[in-house]
Amino acid sequence: YSLLAIISATENYIREILKDIILICPIAQNKIKNDKMVRLSSALWNTKDALVRILFEDHSFSNSTTIKSKIKELLEFKDLDNKTYNTLFKSFDLICNLRHSIIHADRIIAGKNAVDICLNRKDSRAFLKIKSGELNSILSICTNLVLTINGLLFCEMLERWKERWRNNTSIEVWIPSSIEEEKQI
Repeated sequence: YSLLAIISATENYIREILKDIILICPIAQNKIKNDKMVRLSSALWNTKDALVRILFEDHSFSNSTTIKSKIKELLEFKDLDNKTYNTLFKSFDLICNLRHSIIHADRIIAGKNAVDICLNRKDSRAFLKIKSGELNSILSICTNLVLTINGLLFCEMLERWKERWRNNTSIEVWIPSSIEEEKQI
């Protein structure tokens, strides 16, 4: 069940980074300000610090399509569609299909998952068994996905701070008044 924990941690990271970006990025805040509805029960249940996270309660980040579409929708960030990341996202989708088999089919790879991962038909009713080497590979793929997304979004936030936030007069952004003040940061 370590696979479940790894995927869960990856999904949780995606939710957290999206929440944190929405909290600091005026562009993302503007994007969601009028068109996102949340359940009252979710708002009542969560603490003030976790309210933004409610936006993702109805979304599973256990597939690359949802991850890319939510990042694109909420942050207007399209770089994840770059072919450079296709292999990483395909590997993540494969892992998520394996996870689905563990949760919903008692470790038997179901038809949809078998088709999604291109399993040979002769292997129907394949029983999933993950050994420590495979688990390490799964952890490596999920870690690489998190690091990749983190790096790309970090660079995007720096670019926004450097250009778009500073040039937008409707956004209050602190700009150092002197080189000395900037060096103190």
